[in-house]
Amino acid sequence: MSGPFAKNATNGTMIQESTRRDMNESVQVLLVFVVISLLLAALFFVDKHWKHTQTENAKATGLLNTSHSYATNLVKHFMPTMKVAKYQFRGMHPPPARVDIAFHKLGLELPSGAKVLTGVTGEFLAGRMCAIMGPSGAGKTTFMNVLCGKATYGKMTGTILINGHKFDISQINSVVGFVPQDDVVHETLTVREQIAFSA
Repeated sequence: MSGPFAKNATNGTMIQESTRRDMNESVQVLLVFVVISLLLAALFFVDKHWKHTQTENAKATGLLNTSHSYATNLVKHFMPTMKVAKYQFRGMHPPPARVDIAFHKLGLELPSGAKVLTGVTGEFLAGRMCAIMGPSGAGKTTFMNVLCGKATYGKMTGTILINGHKFDISQINSVVGFVPQDDVVHETLTVREQIAFSA
């Protein structure tokens, strides 16, 4: 085709393409607007849920503190001489316990009647490291064997106090480590690691 009709047809095609392009751009802008609106709505609901959760947690904490205070006051009211430990449940970890060991007049008498250890008195305080020193044959190993209840080859005498109470050391075997003097330790471990391994 030639002439005015061809020119009008070409202009019409160009107008249609331009209109289609404008519509595609409008649809894209509308889709971006919808996506941004959905994201903002999602953020709003997440924020609202988070604030609600925080409020509930604050209420629960307040209730826990109130109940703890009430229980403490109740115990103090009915048993005024009893000390109430300031301990609050924070999971399955027990509070750290101290173990002080004192010994009074420890001794060991062999079946032959010979006394190889007599009158040893002292204490080991929790959190401290002690060294038992003396020349060969002074009774260091014998003393440790008596203290730990391992000197079954003779009659052990004396008193052992754990945290001020008379106890048999075998009652706390689950928390006591005994590293023998014999060379049955791991040569690559430090002293602290040897003790932790034996415990």
